Amino acid sequence: MKFINPNTPLDQFLRAAPEQRSLFDNLGIDLRHERNKSFADVCQKHGLDRQTFVRLLTAMQKTPPRPVVALELMALTELCDYVEHAQQTHLQEELARLDQLTGAAAEQSGAEHPQLLRIRETFVAFRERFAAHLREEADGLFPLIRRLTTDEKGALPARSALKKRLARMGNAHNQADEALAELRALAGEESLRHPVPAAVRTVSDAIVRLEQAVHEQIYKENQVLFPRALAIGGSA
Repeated sequence: MKFINPNTPLDQFLRAAPEQRSLFDNLGIDLRHERNKSFADVCQKHGLDRQTFVRLLTAMQKTPPRPVVALELMALTELCDYVEHAQQTHLQEELARLDQLTGAAAEQSGAEHPQLLRIRETFVAFRERFAAHLREEADGLFPLIRRLTTDEKGALPARSALKKRLARMGNAHNQADEALAELRALAGEESLRHPVPAAVRTVSDAIVRLEQAVHEQIYKENQVLFPRALAIGGSA
């Protein structure tokens, strides 16, 4: 990619690379008020080395996108490993990020914006329920699915029991989706007093990121992993 011109406005850059917005948020750069400024001006204001910052962003844009994974072509154990790895890495990272952001926002701005306290309380409740669901999958469901492809089928549940267990996991996914929608609504600008602080914008963006990660995980499980497991379990 062509090297970024330090005189390029942030707005122009972000239209071409919206995925880099989180980097600006983490550096404390309020894009609502500074997106029309150039890289050079923003770096000077925030005490950042202009050349290093521009080179970093250029290098990040050169990073190839994640390859498309053909889930349908994976063996069941390979698919289970892939889903569990994504759950333990990307999903956990987004949960930890939102935990830190909601806690800091509630502590720093909760008195002025009580809605931030509600967002924090709602997230903590969601996190506890969702963490329990993830543990149930990691400790029980995923090992069970892996055993479906082994010769040790004597202790496996009947197809009806497996179907009920997968249905319970699906219900937990629906509940997670509803809880995230509630979080997103609480963080919506229309529900907050104006002007909306930068912390709220950052929390809102993090909620969207977590929601996307959860939806990706739910799709992999509901639409690919669970049907495959049920098909093999039914023939066991």
